[in-house]
Amino acid sequence: MTEHYINTSTDIFPVEFLDLKENNRLLYGKDCLSGIQVDIRNLRFQCEQELKIKLLNLRNLYIRLNKDASALRGILFKNITSVLHIARNVLRIKGKTPAYKKEDIIKDLTQEFRIDAALWSKILAAKNKAIRLSNQETEGLFEEFVKELEMLVEAVDVL
Repeated sequence: MTEHYINTSTDIFPVEFLDLKENNRLLYGKDCLSGIQVDIRNLRFQCEQELKIKLLNLRNLYIRLNKDASALRGILFKNITSVLHIARNVLRIKGKTPAYKKEDIIKDLTQEFRIDAALWSKILAAKNKAIRLSNQETEGLFEEFVKELEMLVEAVDVL
């Protein structure tokens, strides 16, 4: 990436450039990321867009796969990670310095948006193989996660 590309792309990719800014390591030359500015409106727009896409995809997949608990589990585990990454940036919009650990992000989300921390933590624990989910539990968690995501999307929409 060139410096010009970076400076003209922060409005389109605010999440990505904030991640790059926080996690880059300069090996040689000018640090083109240290001075970038991201407009919070662009960050909110990207977070809302990505959360709404996740929500639509989860609903669609549930309709197609609700009889296959194993597939639902895989989708749930894949999406908890990406939703938490987006939610981490939603916390930025609220003026918070977001944590990196998923458990800490869940804790911060609970304080800001009153999400069901036990639900999110249970999904994360199952993803990390700390607990096993029955097929019935999987379907219930999937349905509840979609409801939680709906609530989060609505909250981001009015930020």
